[in-house]
Amino acid sequence: GPRVRRDRDIQQFVTQRALQSLLGLMHMNRDQITADWLAEWNEHEGIERYHGLNGLKLEWSEYINTLLRTPPETLVVEFKRRGNSGHGGYAGNNPYLKDHVMEMRTDIQPRKLAERLMAVREELAKEWVEELPLLQRESDEVWRSFFEKVRSDDGQTDATANMQLLAFENFDPTHTSGSLNQGGDYDLIKTLATLAATDRVRERAERDTQGKATAEWLERMINVHGVEFEGDMQLGASQRFIEELLKQSPSII
Repeated sequence: GPRVRRDRDIQQFVTQRALQSLLGLMHMNRDQITADWLAEWNEHEGIERYHGLNGLKLEWSEYINTLLRTPPETLVVEFKRRGNSGHGGYAGNNPYLKDHVMEMRTDIQPRKLAERLMAVREELAKEWVEELPLLQRESDEVWRSFFEKVRSDDGQTDATANMQLLAFENFDPTHTSGSLNQGGDYDLIKTLATLAATDRVRERAERDTQGKATAEWLERMINVHGVEFEGDMQLGASQRFIEELLKQSPSII
């Protein structure tokens, strides 16, 4: 079949999120040296804070296979311990105490890191399978809210007309009932599903002799209102896109 775009590829996405979760766990466990090495490997600095669909610089399979083949190395980090810091019972202003240069050696095992990454991928995949039915509930809620507003005679609606959507504890490192970035994962899953669904509807319309206008309309909507899907996103991008679609008036071409 046709090649899947990187920002529509579930394998690409789950690998990216596994890497982000693994880096977060390393920081929580104070393994800063290994975390820095992994983030800098193939120029992924800052990916832990990235909220989007296209964070990996490589294809997911290339990333994992290359990491598996990367030879181990030992990093030596030097840090200076102040001799006159006042620790160990000595006066802090003793001019005769010299600074000491300390060394910390950390063994980097890329193969083991790749194995940990694949294990996190598997955990995320299982968690997401349990969350996917929530998308159907949210779709039902979107339609309920939409028709509630349509039925309002004067355009005024109460709070029940607003969409009541699931809220996760986004990016809370103390969150213990799911993965480290569960809320962010779910938000991006909705975005990925929304983009994939838009592509599928557009492709079906293009194959229909009478669907060309629909396909072109969806393309325009993505070009105009889909800019939020690019790069580092804000939470709720998919919801705002759906709301923009629902705001559009029907037209006959």
